[in-house]
Amino acid sequence: MSAALKALPAPAPRPAASRRLQWLIGGAVVVGALLWFAAPEEPDVVEAVTASAAPAVAVAGPAAGDGAAVAFAKRAARKVGLDLFAQHSWYVPPPPPPPRVAGPPPKPVAPPLPYAFLGSYARAGDKPVFFLVRGDRVFDAHVGDVLEGTYRVEAVANGQLKLVYLPLQQEQALFVGGPQ
Repeated sequence: MSAALKALPAPAPRPAASRRLQWLIGGAVVVGALLWFAAPEEPDVVEAVTASAAPAVAVAGPAAGDGAAVAFAKRAARKVGLDLFAQHSWYVPPPPPPPRVAGPPPKPVAPPLPYAFLGSYARAGDKPVFFLVRGDRVFDAHVGDVLEGTYRVEAVANGQLKLVYLPLQQEQALFVGGPQ
């Protein structure tokens, strides 16, 4: 069995990779040390500014028995604040919209004509009769008639039947073909 182990070749050493790793670790240690020692130190004793009636107050730093980790934690707490996980936001609410100036209400307008032109008929010497459709109802209308208490047939001119919407006294036109 020992003869079989002796027959296997030993793995080739990789000196370049191990040196590169050593340099990386050494560089990280140096950068960490520079950051630790280059950070500005706060004085251990802070004196408060005395106001006109306020007595002078002195705040002592870490005690002599505290370790370096406790001193670092106290320095960090002074810089950040007491709540390390407080919620902070840069959101600024937009200003409220300017108040609307209410103008006069819009002038009422008649609804679109509910009638469609179906056709017309005129006997010789008589007034023409116009057949208008609304839904499934057919109306025979003469000039001067009132349809459903809402529209009055006024006149026929230039291929249009003039209807007046009675609640608002607004005139509307319905195309009926060529001149009558």
